[in-house]
Amino acid sequence: MTSRRLDYVRRTGADAYERALRALRLTITLDTLARAGARGDAHMPMSARDAAIADTVDWILRREDRILLAAHNGHIQRWPATAAPDTPPFAPMGLHLADRLDRDYLAIGMTTGTGLALNTGPDFLTGTLFTEQEPSQPGSLDALMAATHAGPFAVDLRQLSPADTATIRTVSRQRSGTFYTDLSPLDAYDLVIHLPHVTAAEPDTAAIGCSPLDVQEAFSHWEPPAG
Repeated sequence: MTSRRLDYVRRTGADAYERALRALRLTITLDTLARAGARGDAHMPMSARDAAIADTVDWILRREDRILLAAHNGHIQRWPATAAPDTPPFAPMGLHLADRLDRDYLAIGMTTGTGLALNTGPDFLTGTLFTEQEPSQPGSLDALMAATHAGPFAVDLRQLSPADTATIRTVSRQRSGTFYTDLSPLDAYDLVIHLPHVTAAEPDTAAIGCSPLDVQEAFSHWEPPAG
């Protein structure tokens, strides 16, 4: 692909070539992830995935003034992330972008109170896509935010009072779905948004129709949660 760049650019233009090259690089990354997952390697796929996300954001920023990217806390935080309990930490997209963009990278984290979270248990494949969240554990960012206000709110961690800064420094963990990960909020985020209650997302039937058969089979058992 790169050796024939001049030919391709002459035929399709520089922008089309660059988009195709980015898609090819992501395809190679996805292939690497699938092979690692088949070997039972849970660490390398997440590490390679987040590095690829950061590369794509960087690629977009060479064409646009700014970008708003929605992702899981574990991807956007400027702090080592873990994909599952008892797995080694990896550098998420946020760490890569903070290294490249410095303070031009704004990380906005999110905490939740009650409601449903994506199920990470084995019964996910039988249609139980969401599970009820347990009360936030003491010492977690979620518990601190839930105890602060009853409704949804946001806080700018860069403008805290000395007393509030001292309080948030006592936090050492954050909920990540059905488990908790080590975290220093002041290092990981610039702002935090708290949602007191969250509900289940509705699967996109059109996207599921384009998915592999095993994915369609898993979602065929899905039923909307009660209430």
